[in-house]
Amino acid sequence: MGALYASHYLWAYFAFQVIAGVLLPGQPLRTVGVAILAPVLVNILTFHGLRPLAASAGPFVALLWIVMFIEVATGVFRVVSVALSAAGLSPGERS
Repeated sequence: MGALYASHYLWAYFAFQVIAGVLLPGQPLRTVGVAILAPVLVNILTFHGLRPLAASAGPFVALLWIVMFIEVATGVFRVVSVALSAAGLSPGERS
């Protein structure tokens, strides 16, 4: 952990967490918040995976991220479907 503090890596890491936390509650930018949290989650799971004897909240956080991703993804697919139907195309007719 000393190297992380000395290199100031944690400042960027915490900034990404705060930015994603600010974006998640707002509906228009929730997709961006979920996208920002994906590499943060990978970092958390990697860090806790290296410490197998320690109890961690990594799998629980991963489950929460998956639930949020499914909610966001269904909304994005719904918007794409509406846009395609407004353009007179069905999802199978794209070319």
